[in-house]
Amino acid sequence: MKSIKEYAVLAIVVLGLALYLANRKTDRQSFSLPSTPALSDSAITKIVITRADDVITVTKTKDGWIITPGGYKTGKGKMDNILDKVANLTVTALISESGSYKRYGLDDKMKISVKAFEGDVLNREFAIGKTASTYRHTFITIPGDPNVYHAQGSLRSTFEISMDDLRDKTALSFDENSIRDISLFTGEKSLRITRKKTEKEMEGASSDKSNGLKAVGSTITWETDTGEKIGKPEIDNLTLALSQLKLDSYIYDRKKSDYTNPLLGVTLKSSDKEYEIRIFGKIDDDSGNHAASSNQNDSMFVLSKQRVNEIEYLVSKIVNPGSKK
Repeated sequence: MKSIKEYAVLAIVVLGLALYLANRKTDRQSFSLPSTPALSDSAITKIVITRADDVITVTKTKDGWIITPGGYKTGKGKMDNILDKVANLTVTALISESGSYKRYGLDDKMKISVKAFEGDVLNREFAIGKTASTYRHTFITIPGDPNVYHAQGSLRSTFEISMDDLRDKTALSFDENSIRDISLFTGEKSLRITRKKTEKEMEGASSDKSNGLKAVGSTITWETDTGEKIGKPEIDNLTLALSQLKLDSYIYDRKKSDYTNPLLGVTLKSSDKEYEIRIFGKIDDDSGNHAASSNQNDSMFVLSKQRVNEIEYLVSKIVNPGSKK
C-alpha cells in the first residue's frame, strides 16, 4: 500500500514538472524580440554617442557630417560605418532577464549609449556593452526594457571612439596627374619646377605621307626656372606620396598663426587649384613626430616621424639631386 502511494506521489510530481516545462516552453515561444526595422538615410540627421561623461554629436549638413560643437568634418569611412550599424541594428536573441548589467559591460561606467534623430525626433536608441566571445554579436539593451539582448555584429569598436578618431584625417588630396607647377623649399634652398609637354615624331610609327601628316607623340619633362631638367620619376614619387596624404592626429591647443618658420614646404599647382603643405619642428623629442599644416585643412595637425622622413627624402632628391640622404 505504501508503495502505491509513493508511486502516486511520484507520478503527480512528474506530471506537474512536465506541465511546468511545457508551459515554460510555450512562454518562451510566445516571447518576441524587440523590433528594430532598418532606417533610411533620410531618417538619420543627427547621432549622439555617450560614454560615461564623454559626448560626441555628429550632425548632417549639406557639406556632409559635422562634429558639433567645433564644426569638424568627419572621416567618411568611419562615419559610413556608424550610420550602417545604427540604421541596420538587428536584435538576434534574449540573453538575460536578471537585471544584472556589469557582467555584460552595460553598467553606467562601461556602456556606450547611442541615439539617432531625424531632426528633433528620436528614431533609435540603444546601449552597447561588451562584444560576445564569438565576436559575431554584441550585448545591448533597449530603453524601457530591462532585458539584455544580442545584437548582430561587433558594434563596440565602431562606437568606442574619440572626437579625434572620428575627424577626417585628410592632410592633402589631389590628382597627381593634374599638377603643372611645384615649388619646394627646405632649409635655405628653394626651387620652382614647371611641367613641360613637347610633341615629337614617334620613331618607328607609320605616317600618312600622302597628306603630309606625321605620327606624333608627347613627352613630359620637368624643368627649373633656369632650364635645368628634373627627372620625371623623382617628381612622380613626390606627387604620389602627397596626393592622398593622411595626418596622424590633430593639435588642439595651438593655431596655425602660432607656427612660423617651417622646416620644409611644398606648393603644387594644377591649372586652377593650389595645394600646400608646411612641416614644422618636432612636437616632442620622444616620438619625433612633427607639427604640420595644409591649405586643405583648417587645423594644425601631427605627421609621424616616418611620413616626415619620407617627404624630406623625396624633396631632397629633387632639390639636392646629388645628396645621399
